[in-house]
Amino acid sequence: MNTIIVETSARHIHLTEEHIEILFGKGHKLTNKKDLSQPGEFACEERVNIIGPKREIKNVIILGPARKATQVEVSLTEARTLGIEVPIRESGDVAGSAPCKLVGPVGSVEISEGVIAAKRHIHLRPQDAEKFGVKDKQIVQVKVKSERTTIFDDVVIRVRDTFMPYMHIDTDEANACAASGNIEGEILTTTGLQMHFGLDLISDGNWINEILSKKIKDLREQLKADLNIDMPTILIRDNLEISKTEVVFYDNGVTKWRKDFNEADKNNFEEISDVIISKIKELYV
Repeated sequence: MNTIIVETSARHIHLTEEHIEILFGKGHKLTNKKDLSQPGEFACEERVNIIGPKREIKNVIILGPARKATQVEVSLTEARTLGIEVPIRESGDVAGSAPCKLVGPVGSVEISEGVIAAKRHIHLRPQDAEKFGVKDKQIVQVKVKSERTTIFDDVVIRVRDTFMPYMHIDTDEANACAASGNIEGEILTTTGLQMHFGLDLISDGNWINEILSKKIKDLREQLKADLNIDMPTILIRDNLEISKTEVVFYDNGVTKWRKDFNEADKNNFEEISDVIISKIKELYV
């Protein structure tokens, strides 16, 4: 069984060296209070307040070390409390995200972007990814067993030599599945195919992959040549929990379209492929 420890990541802030000095004073260095599960990262003694158009959230923890860009991670519930709309993003992807004001004991700073709700994700080393049969940026499902057993979709795999194997969810997601204490998640979707158009299409034997391979290749080449359009990431996978095959379109981590197919649908493979190709054209042409 492909199991992973699931940690709840509460609201927190990553700061640049410049912003650390503005908020806490010139020459200030972050104070390590507790090491975190990811090597080199730590919770700090320092706290700041987040100010939004509606309200503020006080005493928000800083995580070290300093980063190249300041990033504020809150849940969607907390974003509504602040009165801001935040995008769901992977950590580090802050371009065009929400603004806020940060107030520390010495000074304050207005950031024009940097507030996000973190996309649920799994940290893995290359050897862990190989063990689980997944790749960097792959989207999987994870079943968290608790008093409110929940299957989370749209979980992104992140692979790096310096990572340790943990899944991270925010407080909204933790409450949804009644997560408390040490819990584990089971990675359900480790097979199937994630296709980035612009790379060669590789079939894993899934029957929908076989049906779509040539049609999608032809459409990809046509759109790229004629319109310079890059198509979305498409995930084709067998969902063993519901005994169906799913076709999912992702664009910048957001699910744009999903459709389930039964084994019986094999008899209508031309119709199925036409439905999928038509949807691609509708969304991206």
